[in-house]
Amino acid sequence: MGGSTLDAEGVLTQFAEAIGLVPPENDTVIVHGGGKDIGRQLERMGRKFTFVDGLRVTDDDVIDVVEMVLSGLVNKWISRALGKKNIRAAGISGTDLGLFHATKLVVKGGDLGYVGAIESVNIELLELLLSQNVVPVISPISIGPEYRAYNVNADHAAGKLAEAWKADDLIYITDVAGVTINGEVNSEISADEVEMLASFSFYEGETTSQEGYAKLLDEHRQRPLNRIERLLTNQPLKLQEGCAKLVETYVTVFGDKD
Repeated sequence: MGGSTLDAEGVLTQFAEAIGLVPPENDTVIVHGGGKDIGRQLERMGRKFTFVDGLRVTDDDVIDVVEMVLSGLVNKWISRALGKKNIRAAGISGTDLGLFHATKLVVKGGDLGYVGAIESVNIELLELLLSQNVVPVISPISIGPEYRAYNVNADHAAGKLAEAWKADDLIYITDVAGVTINGEVNSEISADEVEMLASFSFYEGETTSQEGYAKLLDEHRQRPLNRIERLLTNQPLKLQEGCAKLVETYVTVFGDKD
């Protein structure tokens, strides 16, 4: 669940209602971001921050705020919203029981500080919670070099977790209508098109995002999922076909076009 979607009115309530309709035999795991809330908290505290290649530079001062917001505030907003709908949920982060171990992310534009890319996933805690019918709500804060907290992009964390957990479906909830190519918004693209666009700067977005999609595409091909979707929050959240779809209108990012 992208952090920017949390700003949309009623999204958390609608999201919790949709999760409540998932059949009990289908396990659900939630991974979330919270970039806008991080920015607001840093500004509130008078701490300056910059971006490199579209990623927030996270130094010693910033990483503490990032962990506080993601693991302490946003994580609990989501778990409380689920609890309000009588869904058993537990808010955790990638640092708990070594769920996510990350390496330092290196980009051409400069030093990002404590920003990482997930290197390994330990699903022990997930299995423990799911065995007790508890929905894990996961902040992407991860264990990095020297056991420091590292911030990891939530989309990347969700993809790596889906791969390690051997998930059937990976669903992204977003407020982005699609991929802009030559000024035109495309709501659906095929796997081959993603690969091409990641190789050539045909679409609007940061280089880091293009590389990230290419890596996730490679992982998807190595361990195919039934579906990888991006779901729009400006459409009513609705469960269809069991746990297959959470909104009426969705955007397919990976996989062949129908």
